[in-house]
Amino acid sequence: MSALFDKFLIPIVVGLAVTGLAAAAGWLYRRGRTAPTQTPRILRRFILLRTEGDDGAPLQHETTQPPGTVITR
Repeated sequence: MSALFDKFLIPIVVGLAVTGLAAAAGWLYRRGRTAPTQTPRILRRFILLRTEGDDGAPLQHETTQPPGTVITR
């Protein structure tokens, strides 16, 4: 019984413990590096240059894209 314990069970238990510790360390590492929360999208209204509606008034567009985004018609 002692030989079985020394040759097989101890390495298996140690291997499982090392695997468990590695998994826990990886989980904690990923948990600490989560992406920062994104700012909520805000509805922005703008007038695209050189656009007119049927009545001749400038067309007003709405978007939730962040500022600096190139928008084409």
